[in-house]
Amino acid sequence: MLTSPKIIGIPFQRFTIYYIGPIYPPSNGNSYILVGTCATTKYAIAKSYKNADARSTVAYLIDIILQFGAIGEIHSDRGLHFANKLVKDLLKALNINNTYSIAYRPQSQGQTEKFNGTLIDMISHIVQEQPKKWSLYLKYVLFAYNTAINNTTKNTPFYLSHGYNPKSIFDHNFISTETSPEILLELEKLKNIRDELPTLLADRYLKNKKHYDSNKVQVKFKLNEKVLIKDENRK
Repeated sequence: MLTSPKIIGIPFQRFTIYYIGPIYPPSNGNSYILVGTCATTKYAIAKSYKNADARSTVAYLIDIILQFGAIGEIHSDRGLHFANKLVKDLLKALNINNTYSIAYRPQSQGQTEKFNGTLIDMISHIVQEQPKKWSLYLKYVLFAYNTAINNTTKNTPFYLSHGYNPKSIFDHNFISTETSPEILLELEKLKNIRDELPTLLADRYLKNKKHYDSNKVQVKFKLNEKVLIKDENRK
């Protein structure tokens, strides 16, 4: 039976992490992406690594902690890249609680897995002709995602995490006429990702809905049929 999600009102008090990979072909020697999402703000952080192991996980967590401060709770699956002494020692030293998803219940990480699908869709769409450069596009994808309106919160993850929305870098008044062609090319890449994001998010929503509907079990009851009622107060 599905349980109610834990509601956390403070940014980065509950952070869910998940590995994607191995991804082929590798990019800059990296074959994995470690993704994390904040339960409250939906803010996403992703970094690419050569291996999905304890050292990569620790490096990722330290980067986040140095940027946002100590997190209240880290939630993950039970893979050895998360459930190991090195990671546990780090979290214990910083007084960070760690929880794990229920075995054989990947839906308990639904929020991050939905983002993973969106992330893969976005990267795949952008680097179709240059698949070996996917790691170089992570920062573009993340910025576009974090500065787009989230359907659940009705705000951008960036705003909910930082308290303001970043100034648009696509404003022609913001870009100098003396900007080098190389910089303009980088800005154009980001603009293209931002423009394509609504369509990619809509496509991912339809895919998730189709998957959910195909696995949904319709329960029908007959008149006067006896049923069991769960009492949340009963122990």
